[in-house]
Amino acid sequence: MLIQSYIETHKKIAAQVEAITKLISSGSIEDNAFDIGREISRLSGLLNVHLNSEDRYLYPKLLESNDSSVKTLAKRYQDEMGGLIGEFNKFKSRYNTKTGILENKEGLAREWNGIVRKLSQRIEREEKELYTKFERM
Repeated sequence: MLIQSYIETHKKIAAQVEAITKLISSGSIEDNAFDIGREISRLSGLLNVHLNSEDRYLYPKLLESNDSSVKTLAKRYQDEMGGLIGEFNKFKSRYNTKTGILENKEGLAREWNGIVRKLSQRIEREEKELYTKFERM
C-alpha cells in the first residue's frame, strides 16, 4: 500500500515535469515565465512531500532490514537523493520567479533538461530497485 502511494506520487511528479517542459519548449519563455515559475514551485512542493515521506517511513524500514544489501541500498539512495534535491533546490531558487527566468532563459532550458534526466532516472531506479526490496519485507 505504501509503495503504491509512492508510485502514484511519481506519476504526479512526471505530469508536473511534463507541464513545465511544455511551457519551456513552447517557444515563448517570455510569455510563459510566470507560469513556469509557478509550476517549478509546485514541483518543489511535490518533491518535498514525497521525500519527507520516504525519509520518515521507507528508509527507516529498509534500514531495519536483516539483509545488509538492503541496508546498503537504502543508505545509498538516501545519500544520492540529498545531492539531487540540493541541485533541484538551487535550480528552483534561480528560476521560480519570472525575473529569474527572464534573466537567464538559455540557462533555464539547459539546466531543466539536466534536472529532468536525473529525476527520471531516479524515479525509474526507485521503482525497479528500491521499492521491490520494501515489498519483500
